Amino acid sequence: MSAQIVVCNYNLNITGTEAPAGLVSSQPYAQNISFAQNMQNGTGTTLQVDQLYVGSFSLASTTQTLNFNTGLTGIFGESLAFARLRLFCVQITSTTLNLGLKVEAGASNGVTWLGASAAPNMAWSGGGGLVLVDPGSTGATNGLYVSASHCNVTFDSGSSTIAFLVFAAGNTAS
Repeated sequence: MSAQIVVCNYNLNITGTEAPAGLVSSQPYAQNISFAQNMQNGTGTTLQVDQLYVGSFSLASTTQTLNFNTGLTGIFGESLAFARLRLFCVQITSTTLNLGLKVEAGASNGVTWLGASAAPNMAWSGGGGLVLVDPGSTGATNGLYVSASHCNVTFDSGSSTIAFLVFAAGNTAS
């Protein structure tokens, strides 16, 4: 199979307004946060990706560990071996509220950019998720790097059944 051309575009736009109660003609306070990037095909250091991973999972009171250095398969059946992630996203697809999915560094060979099981990152059900973005870090120990000894991410549903998606875009070079 020939090499894939990989492009990753993401846009997260958050807008909020607040106005004092009872003041109909007041000017609302508005705050906007926007993350938007277009990452092109390549292994360069800034805004480039050459691998994509998408996985759909349903865990019932158990864990799932993903190794981002080896063992993952791309959408065309190709073997993936990330050296760095530029975008890591977990989206909970379960609609039941108040279910927490722990997203943590693996017990062995865990990534350094997520908390361990004693202090995991959390993604909450009902449309919740977790997004980590690293558009341009370099070096073997900076940002969302992956290596043979820092490659595992564990998902823990606790005592619940939780469905979720994992999306990762990254490079084969760090």
